[in-house]
Amino acid sequence: MRRPIHCTALGKVLTCKTPEIALEAFKRGTKRYTLHTIIDEQQSMAELEQVRFQGYAVDREEWSNGINCIAAPLYDSTENIVAGISISGPTSSYPIEKILEYVPLLIDYSHRISARLGSRGGW
Repeated sequence: MRRPIHCTALGKVLTCKTPEIALEAFKRGTKRYTLHTIIDEQQSMAELEQVRFQGYAVDREEWSNGINCIAAPLYDSTENIVAGISISGPTSSYPIEKILEYVPLLIDYSHRISARLGSRGGW
């Protein structure tokens, strides 16, 4: 399935090191999917900077009401982001505080998979 990059955790990790791609999406126009969707360009760029700094992204019901998501990038041997992995869950079972408890595990697995892709730790 295709999802918008501006309001999904995977979209954020895939574009965190290439914000010009996200800016291009804003030029074409972004859509509000929920009350939490970030549609302000400056706020979105600040979010991408935070993702780049912390190494993971969060979707707090931005794409779909009732769903929280976290994602981390996967790196290849050239230390480029080539994919991402994520954990999603309904807010009834995984409120934001609960899903954030999985961040260390998510990052651990993203590092393991990245190493299998040839990364030497460029994260």
